[in-house]
Amino acid sequence: MTEDRKSIIIKEIKYWKASHLLPSHYCDFLLALYTEGESTVVTEEPDSERINLVSVGIMALNLFLLPISFFILYFTHLDVWMQVLFSFFIVTVAFVFYTVSKKKLQLYIAYAFIIFLSIILLTSVTLIYLSFGSILLTTLFAGFQCAIWILIGMRSKRKFLIFLGSTGIVMSFLFYVF
Repeated sequence: MTEDRKSIIIKEIKYWKASHLLPSHYCDFLLALYTEGESTVVTEEPDSERINLVSVGIMALNLFLLPISFFILYFTHLDVWMQVLFSFFIVTVAFVFYTVSKKKLQLYIAYAFIIFLSIILLTSVTLIYLSFGSILLTTLFAGFQCAIWILIGMRSKRKFLIFLGSTGIVMSFLFYVF
């Protein structure tokens, strides 16, 4: 087999190992086979370090979405349509961060999901209050969203969603009463 062909196959096997397309021990066996035993220990690819840096960057950006959206929705005097546009944009960005961290980076980060749901709650409550001006309607809608969180948590067996949904319902009830 030519050296060009071997190097292509070795690069592919390293890619499979880094992408977890094959179990690690299979990739090690194939690498030992194609390198004819010269390279039994495979060093980490710089791509895995880059993926780790990208995942840390995405987590940091995702962490700042909630305070940024809170600041813009509550402390700026924008037109209602500008707030609707901003809300749509920020929810879309939060959803993209959640899906990227779950699918592309193959991480499941609970806080990315919590931030996504919190941004939906924050923007929807703000927009309902700005549109209708009714505290009762806003509180009922917040309680309804928290009830949906509880259902999602029970269906997917995520206790943090059940806890957050229950806390949200209690807080919205206390907000309306007091």
